Amino acid sequence: MRILFTIAVLLFSTSTSALAYTVDIGGWQIRYFLPDRVATGCIMGGNYKDGTRLSILVSKQYEWGIGLSNARWNLKKGGTTDVAAYVDEQFIASGKATHLSSTIALLPLSGAVTYRALQVGHGLVLQTPYGNLSFALSDTAKAMATTLDCVRTLNSATQEARTRNDDFQMLPQAEAMVILTNLLNAAGVRGYRLDPPKQGNLFVSYSLSDGSTGLFLAARGLGTKTADDYAGFAIGKWSELCKGEFMSGKQAIPSTDGSVVRSVVTTCRTGENAIATETTIVRQPNGFLMDLSQIIPASAAGATPNETERGALVNAAMQMREGR
Repeated sequence: MRILFTIAVLLFSTSTSALAYTVDIGGWQIRYFLPDRVATGCIMGGNYKDGTRLSILVSKQYEWGIGLSNARWNLKKGGTTDVAAYVDEQFIASGKATHLSSTIALLPLSGAVTYRALQVGHGLVLQTPYGNLSFALSDTAKAMATTLDCVRTLNSATQEARTRNDDFQMLPQAEAMVILTNLLNAAGVRGYRLDPPKQGNLFVSYSLSDGSTGLFLAARGLGTKTADDYAGFAIGKWSELCKGEFMSGKQAIPSTDGSVVRSVVTTCRTGENAIATETTIVRQPNGFLMDLSQIIPASAAGATPNETERGALVNAAMQMREGR
């Protein structure tokens, strides 16, 4: 169980990793720039008949430059090439293009005037010691404006996610234990046992009289995951822990108070042994999120007196309200 819940913070909290932006204008594709899967800016790129791809990159800080790539090039990685840029035969900038690989080079540029020249121009020529590279500029006005819109969208989404993630707190084990005790008592469960707190754990583990065990986690704040996102993540983690045949299912449970409730059921069968888990996820409108997981060995998986208690415990979790 420790393997599953050492990632509890990531599981509960929101993330910006799913950010997406896709716009095509003429022959240009505008996307988030995602080195190492982290959006650091936006990039527009288009392919030319000679095999060269011309890109314009704009960072979240509005620093920008021209990217060039061609599979036939054999550049010295880490080296540089002197470049002078002309738009419609007018000089606009010069600098050193850095060789990011044997086939990719990046020319840093600066200033709104230079950016605007590329937007309104009809042709770009890059002069190098090895010859000139010429590019027709078609649909660049709208594409480059959209690239700036992309950066604004990225910055807005990043700020919103940062604000939401700041509003996120895993409940300490002592507070989670108090909530779980109240749920067990409200459900009329008898003969349960809470395991002693362990330093570094975020979850509370407990046992019922029929031999089934359980885990309880909670977090508060608007930065918690949605119930559906949490359910998908939980299924994935139970699957990773299973070394045999794994099955799972998810069900939406109706509520009347604006809470979103999901029930996740999994089964792990290894030879003659089987373990079932029933996870109830409750996310209240204020972001308070609870995971009540019950782990049931095969011997207790049938109808038993404690099945009623387990159901009552789920109902207590659905009815519990957490104020801020």
